[in-house]
Amino acid sequence: MATLLIALFALTAVSLGQDSDEGCSFRETVYPRERIPIRDEASHTGEHVRLTVPWETLNIIGTKPQGIRCWLQVQDGWLIESDSALSSNPPGTAAQRASAATGACYQFDIAYVAGNMNIRARASTNSRVVARARFGDVFAVSGSIAGADWCWLQIAGGWLANTSRVRSTKPAQPVFTSAGPPPAAGMTIEGSETFVAQINAALDFLRSRAPQWYAYVTRGPRKIAEVRPPAPDGYATHDHFFISSSAANNPSHLVAWLMVHEACHVQRSLAGLFAYDTAKEQDIEEYLCDHVAHVSQQQVDFGRLLMAYTPSQVAHLMQYGKLEQRTGTGSILVSYLPGKVRQWLLEGIDFFGMLRTEMARADHLLG
Repeated sequence: MATLLIALFALTAVSLGQDSDEGCSFRETVYPRERIPIRDEASHTGEHVRLTVPWETLNIIGTKPQGIRCWLQVQDGWLIESDSALSSNPPGTAAQRASAATGACYQFDIAYVAGNMNIRARASTNSRVVARARFGDVFAVSGSIAGADWCWLQIAGGWLANTSRVRSTKPAQPVFTSAGPPPAAGMTIEGSETFVAQINAALDFLRSRAPQWYAYVTRGPRKIAEVRPPAPDGYATHDHFFISSSAANNPSHLVAWLMVHEACHVQRSLAGLFAYDTAKEQDIEEYLCDHVAHVSQQQVDFGRLLMAYTPSQVAHLMQYGKLEQRTGTGSILVSYLPGKVRQWLLEGIDFFGMLRTEMARADHLLG
């Protein structure tokens, strides 16, 4: 009986949405400027179905007035009508470019960051910070809107203020005291102009901050290629790897760690060490390359490697499950031993020896 009542309620909601259009300004199609919730009924208390993708095409199949607002019915459910969150024009149209006050106020597809900046949940300095952008990060811009203070750029995962730290062309890189070797001859980057710029920004970050891991990524893999969603963020073949366009749109340091992870698979494959036939082998391989990426991150954050555990440190991890190390910056890094790694060590699988092998390989490639 309960199931029947729920089904009847759902049918009633759809019926009301399709037949009660009075008071709604009907639009055939809308384009969300940001991620907004779609619900299973025309109510803020309705169950969350999914978030919209910025600038996806949503065809309106019904409406339902609610006070001075209107609910719009799309294929997946219902969303509230909002002039600020929904556009009647697709991105890049003449109508959108001509309306700088309410539409696009940034006329470029790429934004280069020339300093540390906050990425916010909404187009406002009062909105919460959801991520950080660093010097050299490159973002694909899917839309823009004029706010009370700045022109706000919509990027994957949030909004970036178009301050003096944002450029439409690549800014000059800051000077660092160390640099990695040139990429191996024949190493290429394949993809759109935006993707190539984003990968180069992540490589510049590695070269200046962790040169041995820059060498690890560029001296071995023969190609870094772009793939489109719904492909995974990254995956590798015997001698090259792929990064998705959505993953490349993250801040450069995050793209850098992803590239180190995928390069780990390639380096081990070229060395004849890659094993991926069983679920256990896959687990070990992914855990190992995750740890390799963490090591490269530690090199940037602390200036030294903290996961090259000695036999006594491994014994401490086995006994207590965690290890405390001073970072040299006045803080203490606490490492925990995952249950899977502990089991592998008990089985005689030298997980940390495998990790030290990849660390030594990066140092060797740096020369």
